[in-house]
Amino acid sequence: NNSTNPLGGGGRGNKRRSSPYLSPSMMMPSEELRILVVGSQGCGKTTLLRLLCGGSDNGGETTEPTTHPETTTTHKKFKRNKSASDNKKDDGGSHKGSSDATNNNDDDNDNMLVVHFIFTEVPRDADQTAWAPLVANSKTRPLVVFCYDSEKSLVDAIDMEKNLLEEDVARVFCVAHNTSATTAANTEAAAHCKELDLEAPLETQTADRDAILDHLARCGLSS
Repeated sequence: NNSTNPLGGGGRGNKRRSSPYLSPSMMMPSEELRILVVGSQGCGKTTLLRLLCGGSDNGGETTEPTTHPETTTTHKKFKRNKSASDNKKDDGGSHKGSSDATNNNDDDNDNMLVVHFIFTEVPRDADQTAWAPLVANSKTRPLVVFCYDSEKSLVDAIDMEKNLLEEDVARVFCVAHNTSATTAANTEAAAHCKELDLEAPLETQTADRDAILDHLARCGLSS
């Protein structure tokens, strides 16, 4: 038998098997970011997750209400950033939840980080005792994304924020639907975020998938 023995094989009586192929991206450092997506029914939570993680957009039609927490995932490769202290020097300060990842602009794998985003969409009427402990637990504490599309849904989001989150929990306000009521809500949301030293509200209608994931990584990964 002149066949070449594959790597990982050997040993009399053992079936020889090829070693699994490891792509460069599989060997990169990685980090996990858990994200809770909350907000009033119909404010754009499902639309946001379909943009980020894929899925049918129903041709722009209204989606069915989410009736229970649903989890979906995606990932993105980032270029490692400078140290947190250097970042503060560059931007004159830092917002809550600054990260060590920036958008990927090259393929230098030695200087890359893969971020695995794990999103859980939480219906507004879900039993809060089922997910609120995740926010309070320092080991599993996620980034919380508050979606809104009107002044009414923004007031609801801020009410949830005040009642459920501790001050040090990273959070993002996000508008996924542009409606006639969005402009005034955005002004109020921007003022609220400025008061709490948060990143400005994320407007997903004017940002692509990569830009949104960049924003979430910056806010959710600890420095």
